[in-house]
This record gives sequence, structure tokens and C-alpha cells, in this order.
Amino acid sequence: MEEKSSRSRIQSFSNNGLVVVIASGLIVTFLTNRYALRLKDVDYDRASKMAREQSLSEELNKIRMHKIGEVWEQIDENEVALDNLFNQVTTAPGPNKTRFTQTNQVITKDIVVINRNRFWLGEAAYDQLLTYLKISSEILQVSFLGKPGMDLSKIREKREAAKQDINKMRNMFSNAESPSVLGKSP
Repeated sequence: MEEKSSRSRIQSFSNNGLVVVIASGLIVTFLTNRYALRLKDVDYDRASKMAREQSLSEELNKIRMHKIGEVWEQIDENEVALDNLFNQVTTAPGPNKTRFTQTNQVITKDIVVINRNRFWLGEAAYDQLLTYLKISSEILQVSFLGKPGMDLSKIREKREAAKQDINKMRNMFSNAESPSVLGKSP
């Protein structure tokens, strides 16, 4: 009899609509909270991943800016030497192996620097700098190894145009428009 009475109490309790509603509410609340906590974990993981990627990107940009700065320092330092050596052709024209060797060493040093930093420069900047140095090398050969009195005006114009192109690129860098700008053609 006691078994029947306890079963009937359980049955009457479970058949009570209010108990079913409360039990359903507790289950739904539990599942909702569990789902919300899982979403927070997913959002936290996503935010952590984005923060790591942002940090890596910022660090790479810092390194890139430093490397590009080193390249420009080298190019600027040697640009004065190149201009002086090329201007000597005007004052003392004719073959001069000593000036040829000096100038070739300066150009070679610049080429080594831009080759070493090609990744950081990006292809467009690398190509522009290399073109400029090749034109400088061309004028070097004609100026210091060619015949005295040769007309160098065309090749000097070509070098000046290439020099203006790299000056535009340098200005974009120094104005800190964006590191990505340096990887594109200006």
C-alpha cells in the first residue's frame, strides 16, 4: 500500500502542469546557459586568434619598415657618391678606370642591399630600384669607358627619370602612407 501511495504521489506530482512547466523551464535555462557559455568560449578563441594575427602583422610591418629604412639609407648614402662621380665626367671627360671601379663598387653595394631586402621591399619597389641602378651602371660604362666627348644627354635623362621614380617611392615611404603602398607601383 505504501508503494502504491508513493507511486501515486509521484504520478500526481509529474502529472501536475506546473511541475512540468517548471522542470521544462529549468532544462531550457540550463541548455541556454550552456550554449551561451560555449559561444563565449568560441568568441574568446576567435578574438585571441585575431589578436595573435594582428600582433604578428604589426611585428612584420615594424621589421619591414626598419629594413626598408636601411635600404633607403644605403641608397641615399651612395647617391651622393654616384652623383659626384658622374659629375666628374663633365669636368674631366674620357676613359678613367679608377672612377669606373669606384662607381661600380658603389652600384654593386647598392644592388647587394636591395637583393638582400627584396622580400621586405616588395617586387614593385625592388624593380624600380634595380632599374635605376642598371641605368646608373649603363651610364657608368659609357661615361668612364667610352670615347671622350660622347653625347651622354639621353642616358642622363633616362637616369634622371628613374631617379625621380625612386624619389616618389621614397616620399611615399617617408610620408608613412602605408607599408603596403611600397609593394605596389606608384
